Amino acid sequence: LLNEGVEWDRLAKAALEKLEVEFAIRIYRNMKNVSMVWSLEGIKDIEDKKLMSGHISMLLGDYNQAQDLYLQSSQPLEALNMRRDLLQWDQALTLADRLSTAEIPMISREYGQQLEFTGDYPAALAHYERGLLAPGGQAGKALLDTSSAARMDVEGGIPDLEQEHNTACKAGIARMALRCGDMRKGLAICQEMKSRQLNRECAEILENIKQFGEAAQLYETANYYDKAAYLYIKLKNWTKIGQILPHISSSKIQLQFAKAKEADGKYKEAVVAYEAARDYDNAVRLLLDKLNDPENAVRIVKQTKSTEGAKMVAKFFQKLNDYTSA
Repeated sequence: LLNEGVEWDRLAKAALEKLEVEFAIRIYRNMKNVSMVWSLEGIKDIEDKKLMSGHISMLLGDYNQAQDLYLQSSQPLEALNMRRDLLQWDQALTLADRLSTAEIPMISREYGQQLEFTGDYPAALAHYERGLLAPGGQAGKALLDTSSAARMDVEGGIPDLEQEHNTACKAGIARMALRCGDMRKGLAICQEMKSRQLNRECAEILENIKQFGEAAQLYETANYYDKAAYLYIKLKNWTKIGQILPHISSSKIQLQFAKAKEADGKYKEAVVAYEAARDYDNAVRLLLDKLNDPENAVRIVKQTKSTEGAKMVAKFFQKLNDYTSA
């Protein structure tokens, strides 16, 4: 009669409802349900019946009943832990406000991260701000108490976990402020934190909302020079591209810059950019036609073995009737 898995499962649940945990373990072991066996083994010796019943209700998926039972038990914080594990942040915050206000900043940060992921940026901003810890406050001490591996920052004496928590909150505030249109606030936090990762994240946000100038500056600050140059080209800010040209690895960007400088009549800068872009023939052309600098043109031809460049040099000297150099 009990060969069907459904019937065995019903029997196990009936045993749990009567708190017959040992019997339920035997059934789940017979069903090869390792996770339930492992979970039940961990609670079978609990003497507080309300607490045990809470655990069982949670394992059976009746979370509201589990919360009620936890709150009546000797360990009401288990209700809060359950809601956190389930990522049910509204309920977790309500319970934290009632049971442990020191937990609110950590829950607020986690809730903010979820809201950011789902795109509710104003609510995420509010929770990131609520999550900030005051140095040495009770919430910070609670955070340290949750980890036996809590460490102390040698230089500033600020606990690492507290600092990491506030760093995550501030980064979240910066991102959400930008998404909500408060550029001054977001950029101020970026400047304060000096985080390469945060600068890139915020630059990407600004780029997506077409704030190219501010995005380019953040990319540049974070040493993402190619990304910065790409935006500076959109803005036709050739001065900035010239300043970061030695750091640019994209030959396409270097070539665009070279053509722009040539069109602007700034041939020396154009030659440098053409060389950087490995467009040696155009570099030779400008050196000969615009700068009257055959010495550097010859240098490039010798270094690169450019056939086309060699022809241009030969033609240049032939015009001067200098057949020996040609």
